[in-house]
Amino acid sequence: MDVLDYVVVPLEEKQENKLTLSQKHLRQCIKQYQQTIEEIKTSETDLVDKKVMATKLQGVIEYLQQIGTTLPEPPKSKKKKLDT
Repeated sequence: MDVLDYVVVPLEEKQENKLTLSQKHLRQCIKQYQQTIEEIKTSETDLVDKKVMATKLQGVIEYLQQIGTTLPEPPKSKKKKLDT
């Protein structure tokens, strides 16, 4: 049986108290594993969304550059020399 096939249902206190330490540990590990898998799936979706946004922004930047849009040059800083 695969770990994802387990359904960890809430137990009443009496049932929880009857579990051995190893069973409690297994139960907690399965819960944590399943939560981690869900977080990975969410992260993958977020990553795909960010890649799509980056591609769109890259296209906009390229378009603006092709039509001659430029940014003004930053002002040159005037550094004063200190006499020592």
